[in-house]
Amino acid sequence: MSHFLTDTTVDQRRNWIRRAVRSLPVGKVTNYGAIAKVVYGQHSEQIHGANRWYFFTQPTSAALKGLANQDSETFPWWRVVSKDLRPPAHLLRKAEEKLRSEDKIKLCNKHVPRTYYLCYEELKKEPAIKQIMREIETYIYGLPS
Repeated sequence: MSHFLTDTTVDQRRNWIRRAVRSLPVGKVTNYGAIAKVVYGQHSEQIHGANRWYFFTQPTSAALKGLANQDSETFPWWRVVSKDLRPPAHLLRKAEEKLRSEDKIKLCNKHVPRTYYLCYEELKKEPAIKQIMREIETYIYGLPS
């Protein structure tokens, strides 16, 4: 874990998070943990419980908030929801509007219906996500791309 966190900059990790979120297919959502797992890969598996949240999920969430604030109209922040499939409570109305207009998804009791959800196992099969994961592995481990 320390190798990944010490050998990458916050800006590099934010860039990978940005690209992963922008790569989400229209009409689909995922959660913060799945995006963290795309970016942090096996490193997020080595830490459990509250520490996992502290090292991986929370920084991913914070990075997404910052990116959404910078470019709230075109950055698809609304496609990343909590693990219980809820958009951020403080942005619920705006997320609901974006999900309905951009993705044709209608919330049900403030939740995204599960049929629109991509878990990590499905997410990592998306071609653009695969490419990001290869780039990260190449950067960290020097593997051929």
